[in-house]
Amino acid sequence: TINEQKSRELPKLMVGRAIHALIERLDGEVPGYYVDFIRQDVGRELMQGLQQQGTNLQQWMLENSINGDDMKEDVAREAARRTAIDCALEALFVEKGMEVTDEDIAKMFVNEEDPEATLQQWKDANRMADIHKMCRHTKATVWLVDNADVTVVED
Repeated sequence: TINEQKSRELPKLMVGRAIHALIERLDGEVPGYYVDFIRQDVGRELMQGLQQQGTNLQQWMLENSINGDDMKEDVAREAARRTAIDCALEALFVEKGMEVTDEDIAKMFVNEEDPEATLQQWKDANRMADIHKMCRHTKATVWLVDNADVTVVED
């Protein structure tokens, strides 16, 4: 039903809009080196996604009538968006004096079949910085949504 769809989509919409409003308040420019770094991630994710779909970049671009320059611009735009989100959430996390606790990290793995083993895999792969970043962003996003002024407009 429409109400079920609203209840599923509204939280995502609220998070997206709250983060967008936070980005608008970001002071200064996102460092270019960081955008370049994230651009590589975006490109890698695109290539992996295409590979999982059983295609390659050239084939996908031909099938979707996309030229190389447009593709590069799309990747650059996505990298800039992601870096702005990262910087804004990191700034909010610091501004509010939040901290990442062992409990926060444990929550990241609560739905895993073997949470301790999964956490150990992340540790063994030297990926704890990624876990800490995810925890910081989650805490900042929760704070942002909990403290956002929401105006509901009915059609």
